[in-house]
Amino acid sequence: MPEDHEPVEAVASDSAGTSESNTTPAAAERAVSLLGDVTLPVEVRLGEAELPIEELLELRQGSVVALDHSPNDPVDLIIGSRVVARGEVVLVNGELGVRVTEILEHDKQ
Repeated sequence: MPEDHEPVEAVASDSAGTSESNTTPAAAERAVSLLGDVTLPVEVRLGEAELPIEELLELRQGSVVALDHSPNDPVDLIIGSRVVARGEVVLVNGELGVRVTEILEHDKQ
């Protein structure tokens, strides 16, 4: 006899393109229990720079590339290609870390 399966998430979109999640608490809890131990790579973007190819070819050990952010600007936390949060760089036991200061909603990206 087939088991009853509750959908993890059903999303409905209206004509304006907004979506509404119909996730039940039980389905969300089941999703977390199934996927909660899956690891994803998290990238931190400190800033960006554009260099002409000539300057790229001249880079050597000790070269410094200036970024478009100041030391006090928040850094982006990226999962996949999506910025999911922003934070500030901190030291954690002698290593760099990020203190999350803002969790982004999909429409703020």
